Amino acid sequence: VALLREQSNHTGAYEIRGLVAAQAGDYSAAARHFRSALDHAAKRSPATLANLAEALLRLNQPEQVIEALNEAIEIAPDYAIAWGKLAIVQRGLGRSDEALKTLTRGLEQVPDDPELSGILAGLLISLQRPAEAVPHLYCALERAPNIDDHWIYLYRLLLIGFLPVDRAGAILLKALEHSLIRPAMVAPSIAVSLAQSPQIAELMEQVNGGGGLDVSELAGQLAILEKNELLLALMAVGPVPNPAFEKLFTVLRRSIALADDIGSIFAAAPRFLVALANQAFLTEYAWQATDPEIERVEQLVSAYDVSAASEAEIVMIACFRPLNSLSVADAIRDRKWSDELQPLIRMQVVEPYFEQQLRADIP
Repeated sequence: VALLREQSNHTGAYEIRGLVAAQAGDYSAAARHFRSALDHAAKRSPATLANLAEALLRLNQPEQVIEALNEAIEIAPDYAIAWGKLAIVQRGLGRSDEALKTLTRGLEQVPDDPELSGILAGLLISLQRPAEAVPHLYCALERAPNIDDHWIYLYRLLLIGFLPVDRAGAILLKALEHSLIRPAMVAPSIAVSLAQSPQIAELMEQVNGGGGLDVSELAGQLAILEKNELLLALMAVGPVPNPAFEKLFTVLRRSIALADDIGSIFAAAPRFLVALANQAFLTEYAWQATDPEIERVEQLVSAYDVSAASEAEIVMIACFRPLNSLSVADAIRDRKWSDELQPLIRMQVVEPYFEQQLRADIP
């Protein structure tokens, strides 16, 4: 027992010396200390082998790196770090086929590991196999959203115009809400990608052709946009950086304002209408409005107590006027609203209220 304890003490000391040397940039000394730690260990550690591999990589000794990582995998097949490092080295040597096999085997041992999934997604994207990369990228983003490379891979998919929107919008919105990525970094590419999608492109063509939108079909058209999670995510974080969307939003707002039954339109697409109202707010109501639209909204505002208006009417008003500018803003803030309306009330009433309070408190 004493001998084992002494071996353990030596191992720990050498490991620490190796880490200190690596941090100082002395990778030759680091490799020497990691080897000593392995030699003095009762059982060779996969983590120490991975540290040795990292030092050897810095010393440009790739074959020894591969040897150390293979040994780590043999000792601990579920050690994801070794699989990932091995694949990265193989890819760096131009052995993409070997790297693919390594990552596939690694994910068999450690299913859904986010780092292995992310490395595999990046490799598949570089090999121009984006369809295969997407499920691995989703897994990586959901399980490890704090890894920058995963967002870079997402950005590359956007740049090449390849991004299914079934789950991407929800993931993107979560990342934006938690400040894991900057909206300015990805918003332009997302807007381009969305503008090229068949359903939105058809709507834009209809608008740009001067035909306007058929009010009788408006609810159905809005219901399609309601299902586009990526569009809703983009609209939630800032002005959409694409002039084509500004024209589309302007025409949609006009059609909504002039529709006979606002309630049925709101029921068909509550989230999109809330996003549209918040887009108008974020762009400081710069969209062009016709006299009939303005008259309709003014009639609604002056007809009765706005604080008692239906949710559909509140959203329509918010598409043209900021809710915090209304005399009944406090009553609107304190009223109980549905979950669908909460993002609107928060952006247009609650947050401006707290900003005003903070300014008032500043001496």
